[in-house]
Amino acid sequence: MPRLVHRHPKYRPHRPSGQARVTLNGKDFYLGPWKSEASHANYDRLIAEWIANGRSLHRLEKGSTDLTVVELFDRFLIHAKGEYMRSDGSMSTEFGLYKDAIRIANALYADSLAAGFTPLSLRACQSKMIEKGWTRGTVNKAVSRLKHIWGWAVGEQLIDPMVHHGLCCVRGLKPGRSEARESEPVRPVDDAIVEATLPYCSPPVKAMVQLQRLTGARPGEICQMRIGDIDRSGKEWIYKPRRHKNTHRGQDRSIYIGPKGQEILGPFLLKLNPEAFCFSPIEADRQRREEKHARRKTPLNAGNSPGTNVRKKPKWQPRDHYDTGTYNKSVRRACLKAFPPPPPLGRNPGETWEEWRTRIKASPELTEELAKWQKEHCWHVHQLRHSAATQAKQEFDLDAARAMLGHKHINMTERYVDADSTLARKVAAKIG
Repeated sequence: MPRLVHRHPKYRPHRPSGQARVTLNGKDFYLGPWKSEASHANYDRLIAEWIANGRSLHRLEKGSTDLTVVELFDRFLIHAKGEYMRSDGSMSTEFGLYKDAIRIANALYADSLAAGFTPLSLRACQSKMIEKGWTRGTVNKAVSRLKHIWGWAVGEQLIDPMVHHGLCCVRGLKPGRSEARESEPVRPVDDAIVEATLPYCSPPVKAMVQLQRLTGARPGEICQMRIGDIDRSGKEWIYKPRRHKNTHRGQDRSIYIGPKGQEILGPFLLKLNPEAFCFSPIEADRQRREEKHARRKTPLNAGNSPGTNVRKKPKWQPRDHYDTGTYNKSVRRACLKAFPPPPPLGRNPGETWEEWRTRIKASPELTEELAKWQKEHCWHVHQLRHSAATQAKQEFDLDAARAMLGHKHINMTERYVDADSTLARKVAAKIG
């Protein structure tokens, strides 16, 4: 197999005209008199623009306006893979959100010219998002991402700046003035409901819930907690996540763990490897198997002995750490066990989770009824951060809640703190 090299196209003479030339993507560019300073300057400029343009001739030639929408998206995603890649090599959630917005626009305008994407086109994408049931906030963010793609194209000299200027004139959807459904605000979850759910959680998930409730950390910060990231030299332990929501903004994040949190976290810090995750699905699965074996009634000399019925290539294997999705799914399953739905929404005797899920999805009526039931009886892990913020504000002040949540501005903290009606009641009782 030949060795791949990345060399610049050669600076070559064109003897009939006496000029220097360079060939880019099969097309010759004439640079000026051979070996002159001007020709070398033109060569350096053209090569730099060609490399910055992704080794493509789009917009390097005047009048090159044949770039289609799907080609623009392909070029942007190549850029986005580098822009939104984390230090550990994984992609941020923002990359997936861009792909969701791109999928809508591609379905309508894939073969259209990128320079012909007008504000009316963006409005059509907006309407398509509403038809799919996206919330108003999600639609507005997706439209902003499409605007950003065309803004990036202007910076890369792929389209005319007036195209992006026209798209920027498209306003976002206003509350109550569009057909898009409104998303419900995240509210704190009652501690009594959390306590009723904890007995049905695995030991790692139970500790994660309790620790998040005490510290106000984000779910992702709890999931990626490693032993080596916790400073235990002081009275209060300090956990510094390697990656958090504002890492790309250059902001630091410190999560302080008090005595209650230390007591919960202590049993998970006995591992010798500082790179090991504190909370591991592998350990949860091992504990589940040990408890199941302890409840075994069949003698060991009858039936399957431990380890004999293990599949060589199972369809699913536990990972070494949780992510926000698996963490929230574990809590959701615990809620269904703590507050089981009534028949026929709940699981039938002997029915597995997969069989139950398949049965529910096959019936639109059951799917809708189950969604209403879960909305009333289930909670999700993001509510724990709101609960911690509300308690910090009530016991201290809003600035204390801001410090605990790690916000830079107090305006963001106000979104997490539940409205306190106590003071308003006192005012109404006295002067109302």
